[in-house]
Amino acid sequence: MGTSGLAGVPWSSRDIPLGDKVEQFFGGMEELEAKMNNEQLMQNFFFVHATVALIRLIFQTAAHPRTAILINTLTEAAGDLWHFIILFCVLYFGFLVLGMSLFAQKREEFSTFIRAFETLWDMMLGSMLEGGEIASSRWTVDPLLALYMILYNLIVFMMVRIREKSATLAVTVNTMDRCSLCCLRA
Repeated sequence: MGTSGLAGVPWSSRDIPLGDKVEQFFGGMEELEAKMNNEQLMQNFFFVHATVALIRLIFQTAAHPRTAILINTLTEAAGDLWHFIILFCVLYFGFLVLGMSLFAQKREEFSTFIRAFETLWDMMLGSMLEGGEIASSRWTVDPLLALYMILYNLIVFMMVRIREKSATLAVTVNTMDRCSLCCLRA
């Protein structure tokens, strides 16, 4: 606090009118808020920068033939993964809207979009509602069947497809390794 008081305002001074003190206080608060906003902006910038640097580092490892298999798997899976994310969002949003339309008036967990999202996410991860059973027992089964079984089969399909593609790539890499050994012996 120091000699000038809270936020640099001389509150104990009798020479400065109260209106000027309040104005000085709120001016200091605006400066502090501006610095805090700048800090959040910088934090977001550093997060994006670190994420881009990590992705760049991952793709730079593709220079080595063995690690290129991992990178090619990621690039081959990107399209299928995008389809998975779209299907997940459509199913999740559909059950979110259904939950809000069925239970928004009766249950606090479904009263707002954010609460319904959190509730459905917790239910998807295996939690049950704190208040006990909800009106429809099918409501607890249907999202699990849709989000786990359908999407699980999609993930398995993606993995099998990528494995087939990476197997042909591994044959190519092994052939390249043998050729480089032959060149070293000659």
